[in-house]
Amino acid sequence: MSTPFHAITLRPGVTNMNQWQPIERKRAVPDKVRKVILARDDFTCSSCGHRALKWMHIHHIQDEEDDNPKNLCTLCVACHAVMHMGRSLGLEVIEIWKSPISQVEIVRATRDGIKHGLQLSEIKTSFNLKKGRRAPNSVEWANKLLEGMGPEPRAELPEPLCAVFVNLKQWQIEV
Repeated sequence: MSTPFHAITLRPGVTNMNQWQPIERKRAVPDKVRKVILARDDFTCSSCGHRALKWMHIHHIQDEEDDNPKNLCTLCVACHAVMHMGRSLGLEVIEIWKSPISQVEIVRATRDGIKHGLQLSEIKTSFNLKKGRRAPNSVEWANKLLEGMGPEPRAELPEPLCAVFVNLKQWQIEV
């Protein structure tokens, strides 16, 4: 496995509202910059290490409008869904649970399960999940982080809370 340019710790979290992309910005990163970042990172996710030539996303590390390559990294669809858990909860892609398994291992195990023909519901049962303070599918997880984050650019759920996939279609299996 090749080493990505950036190594990003994978935690379910939210970006401060003052850094959200304006609606009129059609694409998060211009195509020319996107191609440079994908090539630099060898099409490899900076969180889980998965490599795929299709469906990889470009993630802003800090400031959401700064398209400087130092502020950008490649993420797979799954890791990007975790990083933006509020949106993913709203789209019913993930749920939040307590798990003894790390977030990156949940992503890897889910991808491996999909590769072997398992359904997301089957994979989910293997993670020894326990319910947190809120319903697993509640956007309140994200809203509470947003309310308490102040000026910080990003807030994350503490361990052992993790995102578990319940409805994600684009699992990149092959390079």
